[in-house]
Amino acid sequence: MKRAALFVMAAALMSSVSSAQQEVATTQAKGADDLVRVKGRFEENWLRPDADLSQYGKLNLPQAEYQYRDVGEARRGQNTASMMRRSDQPFAMSEESRQRFEQVVSETFAKELGRSKVFEVVDSEGRGTLVVRGHLTDIVWNVPPDFTGSGEIYVSAVGEADVVFEVVDSETGMVQARFEGRDRIQPQDRLYEVGSVPAYSNTAFSEVQRWARTVARDLRRSLEKAHEKGLK
Repeated sequence: MKRAALFVMAAALMSSVSSAQQEVATTQAKGADDLVRVKGRFEENWLRPDADLSQYGKLNLPQAEYQYRDVGEARRGQNTASMMRRSDQPFAMSEESRQRFEQVVSETFAKELGRSKVFEVVDSEGRGTLVVRGHLTDIVWNVPPDFTGSGEIYVSAVGEADVVFEVVDSETGMVQARFEGRDRIQPQDRLYEVGSVPAYSNTAFSEVQRWARTVARDLRRSLEKAHEKGLK
């Protein structure tokens, strides 16, 4: 895939609605009510009954949207002991962490979707192009801000988010498929019931990268499968 296409994908995903007070401006695609639920990789997989994704060979990703849960300012500036006692509650996410989160997600998505042998990622709409609208909402963050003092904080998941992808015909505006679910950003092959991830930025964003790769891979494979024979 062309380097320019990867750049466009990354730039689109990095664009965000970063204020928890702002509502995500999702546009209801035409024909959304006609979708039927089918089996698939996501928690919920919806497909237009008469959808024929074999006629598409390109993907266009417009501006993605991010929304963070408003947890207030109460968890800023706490000492280590307080954080350890209340490690089951999300923290306010700094602007720097939000920017890094979105950068990691965008770069990872661009790389993974660029692996497709079926679809080419393009920066324009037109015949044979599907528009994939991504929404990450109600994002929560379990990683405390930088602090001084002794002690270690471990969490079972560094965060979680609602993820929705709307797949729309770029010419007609008719929705063809939707994939959605709530995901925990957590390590693989570990005991999730206990805290197992050191709650520090480098470790946390490594988990974000792994999670984003998994979600992007599921999206790519879902689209490729629907392109081949549908999701049923």
